[in-house]
Amino acid sequence: MSNTRGEQMPRTSVTFTVAGDPVPQPRPRVSTRGGFARAYVPAKHPVHAFRERVARAAKAAGLTRLDKPVTVVIEARFSRPRSHYRKSSVKPTAPPLPRPDCDNVAKAVLAGLQDVMGDDTKVARLVVEKKWAPNGYTKVEVASEGLSVVDEPKQAPRQELMAETNTKESNNGTT
Repeated sequence: MSNTRGEQMPRTSVTFTVAGDPVPQPRPRVSTRGGFARAYVPAKHPVHAFRERVARAAKAAGLTRLDKPVTVVIEARFSRPRSHYRKSSVKPTAPPLPRPDCDNVAKAVLAGLQDVMGDDTKVARLVVEKKWAPNGYTKVEVASEGLSVVDEPKQAPRQELMAETNTKESNNGTT
């Protein structure tokens, strides 16, 4: 990758893994105290321990505060429950994907990274993937310098889509 003057920019990337099933960020509970509404996550919820493990792993991997936009790639792997198996294979009725939403897993990971790398508004690109695995874990890669960890999508399909939309609009006006 090069900057506007054609000089090579170093790629800064940190990868770390958190053992155990990922824990999604829950919806906040709301209560009123003194006539004011207050949103909170119960203190005993497992997301707090998960966010702490994410922060410890990020610090151990050498992640520091970043001033530039970053790309964050999260691989969430959930251990499949025993109820999904029969004697020799996975039951055909077993769900193809784990239950928690990708965005809630991302919220929990980014909340754990907040004390380490700073505010998550610096995340310019976020990629989250969830799958079943023999053992649950969360792998996180943070890349700075505006570099993409995954390949950039090609612009041609978008232009084709726009041309196709314009054609449909012009056909609607003539019929």
